[in-house]
Amino acid sequence: YDYFTREKVLFDYFCVNKQAAVKVYPETHGWGQADWLRAKYPAVDLLISGRFVDYALQSGIVIVDYNSTAFLEMLTMGRPFLATWSRRWFRGNSLFEEFIDKLIEVGVFYEQPEALIKSYTEIISPDVELWWNESKRQHVLEEMADHFALTSDQTYKEWGEEFQRG
Repeated sequence: YDYFTREKVLFDYFCVNKQAAVKVYPETHGWGQADWLRAKYPAVDLLISGRFVDYALQSGIVIVDYNSTAFLEMLTMGRPFLATWSRRWFRGNSLFEEFIDKLIEVGVFYEQPEALIKSYTEIISPDVELWWNESKRQHVLEEMADHFALTSDQTYKEWGEEFQRG
């Protein structure tokens, strides 16, 4: 219930009379989410098929609303994104949670969707690229990607050595 309440806050802002798209599960999955979105937010583009990464690469900014592969993909792509989910329900290990605290400090993660919307409206939307490319923010994102999306040179070296062991 909490997840859908939080989603509704995001949809009520981003999916009414705005250029927005929502990646949803195929019609046979997703708790009827596609039908609900069609009825409640007819202006939104529903992305039912295709790969998330392809849509994300074309977006001005992506909003990730739960801790998932999409979150790690956004870290890896280096494209602008914001994240919000209930840390009560989607909790990581202590190191992951320390990084989420760092993402809060640099304005990428928001405990509440209302705070995300406020920040987006007042700080981010005037110039997404300028906001995104701030050096402290990029440092935190790169460090988190190295630890959790396994993008560091050391990780690639270790995988290469593992594959060569045969």
